[in-house]
Amino acid sequence: MLYGCSKCQQECDLPEGKVGDRCPNCRRRGLIPLDDIDEDPVADEALPATLPAAWVPGHCKTCGRNTMLQRRALGLSYCITCPDTLLVEVQPLQDTNPKSKFGAVKPSPALIPSSAILHEAKVFALGAKKYGPYNWRKDPVSAMTYLNAALRHLQAIIDGTDVDPESGASHAAHARACLAILIDAKECGKLIDDRPPAGPAERLIAEFTEKL
Repeated sequence: MLYGCSKCQQECDLPEGKVGDRCPNCRRRGLIPLDDIDEDPVADEALPATLPAAWVPGHCKTCGRNTMLQRRALGLSYCITCPDTLLVEVQPLQDTNPKSKFGAVKPSPALIPSSAILHEAKVFALGAKKYGPYNWRKDPVSAMTYLNAALRHLQAIIDGTDVDPESGASHAAHARACLAILIDAKECGKLIDDRPPAGPAERLIAEFTEKL
């Protein structure tokens, strides 16, 4: 199979390989398969209707035609009409949108793993069916009720049980749901703080923590 290197811009024929493998000429990682690219000159300034997967069209500055294939994720481009331009590196797109700097300083919910959200959603669906959705926003709830529930689920996990036998859902997701309700109830002014008087736990944790 024919490959091109984005580093030394040389062709090489290998029995097998994949994008990003080491080039046998320069020994750097930059190989990209060329066999699936139509190398025949194009009469007009348009690319073929069917492009290789993951490539997008672009404008070639060398020949002036719209016959440049680009893979911006790899920083590569390939013109199918320029015999002298086999593979060249292209600069990745830069985010210059003015809204981006305002979004960058706001909380990013996308940082929460989607798997955790979906497991927790399953637990909330069970709770909504049993008690009604957002019931804690309607009727005040006690902090210790949900703290104890979260601790029971965490203790089950520690003892080696991952799935709650009653619900069939993840114990970890149940614990997350309990703590989410605590946070939301507090923010909505519906949390009854029935915790015991403050104790020395935080101080003792700091005191007993070994310094590295």
